[in-house]
Amino acid sequence: MSSDGNSGSDGEMEKINVRVPRALLTQIDEVWEQRGYANKSEFIRYALRDAVTLQHSSLRKHSSTSPKAVNSGSKARRSHTRM
Repeated sequence: MSSDGNSGSDGEMEKINVRVPRALLTQIDEVWEQRGYANKSEFIRYALRDAVTLQHSSLRKHSSTSPKAVNSGSKARRSHTRM
């Protein structure tokens, strides 16, 4: 990771490298501008933020579930959704 001089609403930005399947990148390229994002990075930031927010609210909803069960469930989802 490297620091990026740009500051967003969340503070200082960090630059990361992510590998994605070519087909997914093609889909991202087709929709980011159509949906009104300034650039591909902004689109991906919002998608990541939504994923984290969704996961966080799901965990709060099931707070009586043991941490072990929550972790094993998220691992199962990750392996299922990989391309």
